Amino acid sequence: MRSSKRWPFLGSRRMTAMLKAEGLQVNRKRVQR
Repeated sequence: MRSSKRWPFLGSRRMTAMLKAEGLQVNRKRVQR
């Protein structure tokens, strides 16, 4: 995932919230990988 390279220090929950804010449908378990 591109965003994880841009923000490697963010936790999975915060990353999930960011992606949802962008309008994407995301699964937190998938973001954790």
